[in-house]
Amino acid sequence: MYPSHQKSALDAYQRTQNSAMSPRQLEVLAFNRAASRLRQAGENIHDFAAYIAALTFNQRLWTAIQAGLMEDDGRVPEPVRSNMLNLSLFIDRHTLDAIRKPAAGKIQALIEINRAMADGLADNARRQRTLN
Repeated sequence: MYPSHQKSALDAYQRTQNSAMSPRQLEVLAFNRAASRLRQAGENIHDFAAYIAALTFNQRLWTAIQAGLMEDDGRVPEPVRSNMLNLSLFIDRHTLDAIRKPAAGKIQALIEINRAMADGLADNARRQRTLN
């Protein structure tokens, strides 16, 4: 798509842009990016490589969340932690089902969850800024 020198420049720009973001902004970006990739994959279901790549990206995001919650030192209240771990297990099962039986409709729930997560994190960040 891009010549290699342009891709390198774009990657460097994105790394610089990301480094200026807060952890919360990076989380919002990650959830939005996963939702966008899933949406694109659902619109072109016959591109199996893109479909699998979108599901894999989403799965890696949720695996990182699982790992963070498992290492949590009490920063996340227990009810929230349990709910997030249960949600991540749903993501795991749903992703495997979407891989076994590819269909655009199977990824809609994943898209909606990611968008809800991004919206909730962004709202929380806005509330925190107004309180400070």
